[in-house]
Amino acid sequence: MLKTSYEVLKHEKTRKLFDDSLVIRIHQNVVRDYEIERFSRRFKDEVARISAQEAKKRRANQAKKIVVPLQRAEQTDFIPKSNLDDQAFEDQVMQRVLKAAKKQKIMMEI
Repeated sequence: MLKTSYEVLKHEKTRKLFDDSLVIRIHQNVVRDYEIERFSRRFKDEVARISAQEAKKRRANQAKKIVVPLQRAEQTDFIPKSNLDDQAFEDQVMQRVLKAAKKQKIMMEI
């Protein structure tokens, strides 16, 4: 091996061919690394885009599930606030909202 290396260094044409082949290999590695990085970046962007879409859908579905019971509770159950302090009023409103949500869930399962 050492003798072969010495022979390569000794002959100018052989040394030039060796240098050229080394440059080509280095260039190929750089190009390959760049392609891998580009693919990786595109893959991560696509995953982030899909995750954002799914999160948006989940938020929209959750908002629909929450808004309907609240609207029904407001339409059907009116609580006069005059006799209650703030905390008691909030507790009664929450109880009625939860009751409406449970009714809706039962109706959705049927």
